[in-house]
Amino acid sequence: MSRRSVVRKTGWIQKLCSTTFPKITTHSRLNQETGRRSTLVAAGCLSQRYREDLLQEIPELDALLGSQDFSEIVPLLDRVCREPGKQLSFVQPKPHYQQFEDQEKQQSTPRHFAYVKIAEGCSNMCSFCNIPMLWGLLSSRSVPSIVNEIQQLVSRGVKEINLISQDTSSFGRDRGQLELAELLRSISALEGDFWVRLFYCYPNTFTGDVLAAFAADKRFYAYLNMPFQHIEDNVLRKMNHKINRLQIEQKMREVKRILPEVAWRTTFIVGFLTETEEVFEQLLEFVAAGNFTHLGVFTYSPEDNIRSFSTLG
Repeated sequence: MSRRSVVRKTGWIQKLCSTTFPKITTHSRLNQETGRRSTLVAAGCLSQRYREDLLQEIPELDALLGSQDFSEIVPLLDRVCREPGKQLSFVQPKPHYQQFEDQEKQQSTPRHFAYVKIAEGCSNMCSFCNIPMLWGLLSSRSVPSIVNEIQQLVSRGVKEINLISQDTSSFGRDRGQLELAELLRSISALEGDFWVRLFYCYPNTFTGDVLAAFAADKRFYAYLNMPFQHIEDNVLRKMNHKINRLQIEQKMREVKRILPEVAWRTTFIVGFLTETEEVFEQLLEFVAAGNFTHLGVFTYSPEDNIRSFSTLG
């Protein structure tokens, strides 16, 4: 039986990509040292971004899998065995995520908590971000499938449910309307001793209905992960954020009025192409006001597949 290696690597930041190519070739060298026929497959967003380059630069690769093609692993490996010497590619230009509806999930976290992905992809088209190019536009799961997964997790003793996606507050928008409030109410109807945390909500789509549903059940923890990315209006506009500083501050006041004990986590990007020293000082001043429990700061990365790099760089 041949040895099979499926290497899944990130591809959304070029600095990480530069370290990934050698790691793939390392697998190739290890395979050659065994003296046995081996199968080498590169998978994930690196394959989605650099599919042609990977096949050309690493001739040892037998196949590629894109960002959403993991349900094709078994048939792909079968084809590799039947068509030796031929490089195969299962990379779709516009990923979709039907497998989140159809496939049974395997819990990989410790038994007391779990992450539940409610959607994949993003339609915000922020000028600094390449997620739509790598993971496609927003693709939301159905409310019943999510509720059913949570019910199964709770029945197995899971206590903490973390709802995640690239843009959680836009859940359902790809079907024509925002549905996060409906999802929260459906989760609230479940019985059991568990609690829920929300990750990656954005202020322009975090509606009053969501806040009301969130506040109505004490099992929804007063923890909010809401990336702002910046606070200065011109930078926000160039980032293609559909919000300004005044609206962000209004949203913060609204949330704190309903959830006065909220633990607030946010992230900012520094070094954006239109950020001046004066603008940076405004951001520092905003952070120094002490509104946040947790804060993450990232340096702008000029990727070759983002809009800001081609239009502002």
